Amino acid sequence: MNWQIFKKDVEAELHKNILNYWMKHMRHMNGGVYGEISNDNIPDAESPTGLVMTSRFLWTYSEAYRMTERPEYLEFASELYNILISTLTDPDYGGFYWLVDREGKPVDDKKVLYGQAFALYGLSTYQMVNPSVETEKLCSRIFAYLEQYGRDRDKGGYYEACNRDWSYGGVNNLGADDMACEKSMNTNLHMLEAYTRYYLQSRREDVREALVSLIRIITDKIYDRSTGHQKLYFSKDWTPAGDVESYGHDVETSWLLWEALQILGDENLQVEYRETVLRLLDVSSAKATAPDGSLYNEKHDGHLDRTRIWWVQAEYAVSLLNSWEMTGIEDYLHKLEKLWDYIVNVQTDRKNGEWFWGINDDGSVMNREKGGMWKTPYHNGRACMELLHRIEKQEKINV
Repeated sequence: MNWQIFKKDVEAELHKNILNYWMKHMRHMNGGVYGEISNDNIPDAESPTGLVMTSRFLWTYSEAYRMTERPEYLEFASELYNILISTLTDPDYGGFYWLVDREGKPVDDKKVLYGQAFALYGLSTYQMVNPSVETEKLCSRIFAYLEQYGRDRDKGGYYEACNRDWSYGGVNNLGADDMACEKSMNTNLHMLEAYTRYYLQSRREDVREALVSLIRIITDKIYDRSTGHQKLYFSKDWTPAGDVESYGHDVETSWLLWEALQILGDENLQVEYRETVLRLLDVSSAKATAPDGSLYNEKHDGHLDRTRIWWVQAEYAVSLLNSWEMTGIEDYLHKLEKLWDYIVNVQTDRKNGEWFWGINDDGSVMNREKGGMWKTPYHNGRACMELLHRIEKQEKINV
């Protein structure tokens, strides 16, 4: 691996093709972002504003400023912060709405824990780059809501959703393609992600306790040691449902789990879960890496979905480099080089900018929006920032 060349490529992808794209094409004239944008860069001014989308943008540009100190990134992050506070906040019960229309009226007022977690993820990162008493109090309140109403103190883990008043919300599905359930891998994974960042920012002991508890839930209840994959959908007592292998989520969990363990700084926990971290990547990589180096999407009900989804490639790249850092095994770097070649030559839209939502197995582009409620600069922007952080570590080692 030529780290110098790789670094230049990743920097160009991050700043010119990803972060610049969203500020240029998705930024709303009244602040924040449009709710959706097409593949040919036409924004939809009438589409609603989602909590996940807004929080992911807030995290991305806060983290980009934390990494580079470029003032334009902090300026955009501050716009997104203001939209989150002024438009998505529930003034009566606290927390945030899941979805509002362009006038700020709730379209879906449920307290979906996945969304609340992303709000905490974005806000705690914004607090790191633009600290204020108000933001710190808001982070503390969100954490308190999640712990009081969202955490299952009996069976462990976190529920899918609460009603607007934070009463138990029963089954919920995040999207049309998801199974309605009481608990899910996806929600608990992103709770882990949010709590990792909030612990890094706050160093609170109660956040640390909750984070360790999440690690135990993911490795004991969600991760299936017999297959090396995670189960996706569960009842309240962790009875699994459905038959899905989500390769993108497995590789994403691999590096996010290791990140949490490193930030906790507990060497005994790192030793305990090191094998799980590596196996989550290795099993999916062996089973689902395409001949072109990309990663297939998933397997459901015995059917292999060979589409190449943007976020799956982004998380695969980070996980490969993370596993190389952990082991020194060169095969991880070889796979990363091949994957990166696929990303820049196929997954990236060289005509209009950013990455395509997905590529079909025959190489054609999937007919999906360029950006919207789910597709933001969070996955691929974060992947590039993670790659750069790790490349810079190698540069220091090799000086």
